[in-house]
Amino acid sequence: MSEFVAQANQAWLDAHPPGEPGFAEWRQAVTAMHAQYPVPEDAEIGEVDAGGVPCLWVSAPGVARDRAAIHLHSGGYVMGSAHNYREFAYRLSRALDARVLVVDFRLAPEHLYPAALDDARAAYLWLTTQVDPARIIATGDSAGGGLALGLQMSLRDKGEPTSGAIALFSPWADLAAEGASYDEFPEDPVVSRPFALANCELYLSGADPHTVPYASPVSGDFHDLPPIFAVAGAHEALRDDSVRVVEKARAAGGEAELLLIAHVPHIFTIFPFLPEAAEALEAAKAFVRPRV
Repeated sequence: MSEFVAQANQAWLDAHPPGEPGFAEWRQAVTAMHAQYPVPEDAEIGEVDAGGVPCLWVSAPGVARDRAAIHLHSGGYVMGSAHNYREFAYRLSRALDARVLVVDFRLAPEHLYPAALDDARAAYLWLTTQVDPARIIATGDSAGGGLALGLQMSLRDKGEPTSGAIALFSPWADLAAEGASYDEFPEDPVVSRPFALANCELYLSGADPHTVPYASPVSGDFHDLPPIFAVAGAHEALRDDSVRVVEKARAAGGEAELLLIAHVPHIFTIFPFLPEAAEALEAAKAFVRPRV
């Protein structure tokens, strides 16, 4: 394990509030962790009302104006914000040569499913009035990755335009937490099966995730989806969510590519100092740019 990976693991451990924290403590801790990584001074950042949903436009200098990514952030549907993701969105913008619309979707338990999906859909449909859907990349990490995938399934089923490609970073796509990687890596510093199931309970208010494919898309229909790129840590508890997404997409006749990177923690791409984060974004770029 490199010193950089050790630093990333420690950042996650340090972010855990002491004792038995509530939502306020968790949200503050995650925000404080993200705040350690400043946004570059040349970032272009602006607030926008996207179909009634608060969002941030984030752009690196000189990126294409006719290509856009819509990013849905991590946090298990119960924490996180668009504000936290300004630095990552800057790097994503630079990699994809696109402006990035970061969605500040509503969180559980104050707002239960399908609030996050409704917000993501409203923001996406607004974006299609600004950019050709074929030039949009749907992106997300952890819960946001599952949300990005579920959103595209929902759009397809409603006969609405889907994006040109999907890029997922350690997606949480199985809210039932049935992947064998949970058992392989019980010491994961970020996610455990009990933690995942607790967040699922909050978001779905007790509903069986197998019956809610837009929230738990591994249970959904993978036919006629945009090309999918997924990257995850080879030794993280959520690894198998990415593996199963790619397997199901390929089985349905779709294009899908999987990249597993050794030893890195869950959503390692949020850490700008990690060489592996740059590797993941370069791989996403190589997959997305010829298609969008």
